[in-house]
Amino acid sequence: MAGQLAGEQLNIGSSLSRGRLSNHAYMPRSCTLDIEEDGPHARTVSLVDASESLERGIRRRRNKHLALDERATVPIEAWPTPDLHSEKRRVEQILGAAGPNRQRDLDSLVARRTTAVDDLAEANVEVESLRDRKRPLRERRKPDTELLRATSRADNLQDRFDRVDSEIASLETSQHRRRSHLAAHEADAHQLKAIEAILDGRTQKAIARNVTDPPSYIVKSLGRRPGRGHPDREWVRTVATVERYRVEHDVTDKRTLLGPYPEDNPFDQMDWEMIHNSVTETRQELGIERQPSADVGVELPSLGA
Repeated sequence: MAGQLAGEQLNIGSSLSRGRLSNHAYMPRSCTLDIEEDGPHARTVSLVDASESLERGIRRRRNKHLALDERATVPIEAWPTPDLHSEKRRVEQILGAAGPNRQRDLDSLVARRTTAVDDLAEANVEVESLRDRKRPLRERRKPDTELLRATSRADNLQDRFDRVDSEIASLETSQHRRRSHLAAHEADAHQLKAIEAILDGRTQKAIARNVTDPPSYIVKSLGRRPGRGHPDREWVRTVATVERYRVEHDVTDKRTLLGPYPEDNPFDQMDWEMIHNSVTETRQELGIERQPSADVGVELPSLGA
């Protein structure tokens, strides 16, 4: 049966075993769901029925399942921290395409236009009053300097009003596009809030855990918790700052405080250096590290090494 099926019905001989006497095609259960069964074994079917079932099974389209699809079936609360950071960056990039919120600039321009309307109206009234006034006969042959000055002022105010009006129209268009973009990606905005809440929760847990039971990288850099007074508050604050940085930048190395210095990203470098300096100041306050003198440079400890 299988030889005839391969050669005559489906023309798939190239994918079957190259048997000299016969070829055998085995159908998985997903290909035989439409064949009625009686007991533990399928009933005997005709060659035509089997051929049609196998053909439907082979021709059935199967969509590829990506790793992202598999991850999407897992509740976001169960995602690993690196995946959350990756998704956070992806969603931030999508939402960032909406552009900055220029509503304050738009409100300021609208207020300026209101003032410009009043000033322009006042200037036009002045121009009309000067045009309609009766000038002495001996002055009619001379240029009307007052009217020229008032007209020039009105023209300048009109130009200013036109520029403000054009800027308002441009900003209104930009804001409309931004609102449309954000509305189209409202689900992404909710996703971002959920991710930020989860990361914040994990940060708070890490802070609470490591303040209570400091790991070796904390003790090595900041010593044991002082326990009271200003030094204790500074120690806790610095531990919280460090743990927040570690969660935000996915630092998992337990041997170093801040992980390696980020060579490629200038923004990450700024964060690393800021936390590094904060830790150094706390070390100095706790007496772990000497204060640098005014004329002698002291090399900062390599917290990431």
